[in-house]
Amino acid sequence: MAKSHAKKSRTGRLPALLLSVCMIALCGVVYWFTGANNFLAAACVTAAIGLPLCFLLFSRNQKKQNTGAFCMLFSLIALLVYLLAVPPQIHSDALERYPYQKRLSRLYPSVAAPNWFFDFQNDVTGDYHLDYEPNGLRSTGLFTVRFRVDPQRAAAYAALFSAESYLQFPLSDYQNGMYISIPSSESVSGTADGLFTLDLSDGFWNNAFSDELHAQIYIMDYKLNHSQFVTGAAIVDTQDGRVQFFAMGSP
Repeated sequence: MAKSHAKKSRTGRLPALLLSVCMIALCGVVYWFTGANNFLAAACVTAAIGLPLCFLLFSRNQKKQNTGAFCMLFSLIALLVYLLAVPPQIHSDALERYPYQKRLSRLYPSVAAPNWFFDFQNDVTGDYHLDYEPNGLRSTGLFTVRFRVDPQRAAAYAALFSAESYLQFPLSDYQNGMYISIPSSESVSGTADGLFTLDLSDGFWNNAFSDELHAQIYIMDYKLNHSQFVTGAAIVDTQDGRVQFFAMGSP
């Protein structure tokens, strides 16, 4: 009877312990590659919940073991639902994490890096920074990345965006909340005319936009989707190699 009881105890607590370890490992790996703080928080919460519940799981009382296993499994399921339902907020200076952050953003029904965010990692010479703020944390979701490249590469970027953009104009003409009109096109859906706003407050660009004589804004995407404007834009300075990509709103 004692052996049978011990066997039942092990079969009841091992799945909960195994899932806890897997959850901590999974969240740790995702955080390591993406810097998404909610996965780090989930790993810490799992460990914080797991430690006291271990006293129940290893109790000699079968009822306490079952209670501990149930609480552990319920907590893990709740955390997993949270991680799948709530996109993370990311602010990162780690260039090597960019491919994973881009893929992670596309797992959620929020703003994400669009296809025209091409791979630029090998061109970066400095000043790299990424901001990802999904819809709900602000009025409009934001995915933006900025960096410096050699002026020759910046000129190549400018030529590419010039050929593919719907509209372009100098950054020196930009004003916060300016009104723009996108030429009608079959590839632009919804209402394309309206206010155009970019978040340029981090000091990468001169706050006096009129002094930015060599930077050009390229509108890559602009449409009305579920009463919310979706904006995609790139800014390229061909003189000093500054580049920034923007995606705002849900696709």
